[in-house]
Amino acid sequence: MRRTLLAPLAGAVLAAAAQADFLLVPDSSTDKVMLFDAADGSLVDVAFLDMTLAPAASWSPHEVIEVGDELWVADRGDNFVFRFSRDGKTYLGSLTSGLNNLRGICFTNGSLYVTNSATGGGGAGYGDACLEYAPGGALLNVFPVGDPFDVIENGGELLVADIANDNLERYAYDGTWLGTFHDSDGVTGIDFPSQLVRQPDGHVLASGLSVPQGVYEYDASGNQVGYWDTSTISSLLGLAKLDNGNFFVSNWQGVYEVDATTGAISLILSCYAQTITRVTGFGPGTAYCFGDGLGTPCPCGNDNDGSYPFAGCANGYEGGGASLLGFGSPKVSADTLVLDVNGAPPGQPGLFFRADNRVNGGQGNVFGDGLRCAGGNVVRLQVVFTDALGHAASTAAAGAGLVAGDLKRYQFWYRNPGTTPCGSAFNLTNGYEITWAP
Repeated sequence: MRRTLLAPLAGAVLAAAAQADFLLVPDSSTDKVMLFDAADGSLVDVAFLDMTLAPAASWSPHEVIEVGDELWVADRGDNFVFRFSRDGKTYLGSLTSGLNNLRGICFTNGSLYVTNSATGGGGAGYGDACLEYAPGGALLNVFPVGDPFDVIENGGELLVADIANDNLERYAYDGTWLGTFHDSDGVTGIDFPSQLVRQPDGHVLASGLSVPQGVYEYDASGNQVGYWDTSTISSLLGLAKLDNGNFFVSNWQGVYEVDATTGAISLILSCYAQTITRVTGFGPGTAYCFGDGLGTPCPCGNDNDGSYPFAGCANGYEGGGASLLGFGSPKVSADTLVLDVNGAPPGQPGLFFRADNRVNGGQGNVFGDGLRCAGGNVVRLQVVFTDALGHAASTAAAGAGLVAGDLKRYQFWYRNPGTTPCGSAFNLTNGYEITWAP
């Protein structure tokens, strides 16, 4: 596993990164949405969102977008857009109907825009078109596009990937065609633009699924200014830019990192990946106290290998240690906080607990095979068993008995008798601190 590029950072800089960006990637073979760290592409949660919570005949998640405090998922199995809570744990309902071959989605200017191909879908017969929906699901507009695959907001208008002509087309929010952003011949330029991503500098990135496959970059006027060849992994589908300057890409065999300088491609995870979505400021708290050897050393030299960006000491099962993050809303009036663990040994009991203080100034003290990071007025919240993937999530109220303004530290203690590296048969995650809102 790769060591995270965050590892050389220390103290407040590293802790602050726990509130940085993440990447959401649907895996249509498992019907899950995975979570990756946007700094370097490290896997955070292989099953962050479970599509089977939605009442569908079949599931095939394709793209996720963030809308307010919700996540909306374009699912090509039943051709619906499904709504979930931002922590990925609660199904909230569905939008859209009558679609056939649903593809990309975006929410902008107060409306949901959906790309659709083919007729059918319950007899609506929309064909190759982009559809506009109100947030409640009412259909507002349908406008034809050659063969649309993705749609994004781009400088106050819509940018649509047309795979019939291999062009990127501009549309007003009301569906009026504004012109061609980039005209490709599909031979020397992009062929089958599958995902579009607007960059902070106004440039647009696009993934080319067919030959010449690769990552394309266009300036704000639509001129091609960059190309990275990915033909060695074929059928490029999803695309994002990592904070380290490299590209994070996906196809139906996995997710990869493309070195923006050398073009070298490295596999991160084998899976049936779809598109990639960056979410900003994800997570309500701050992770601290990592078993990476930069603070208090792990008890028997079992520092983690950095493959989880925020984690405790290595546990013999996972070299990256077990990671604790939080999702949802830490409000004493409406507590939806979920504490989420990955990288623990499968099928083992563990305890979520909270406390008042950072132990040893946030560096932690040796305890079992790991580090005790949270202490003082300890409250035991919930005992859970990890699943077959070493994942666990809290269901008990993490804010019970608290008042607005309380700052609490959380941690997960777990058993690891079969893989204990130091002989103590238990270990802990990193610490995680949260300030509770009214």
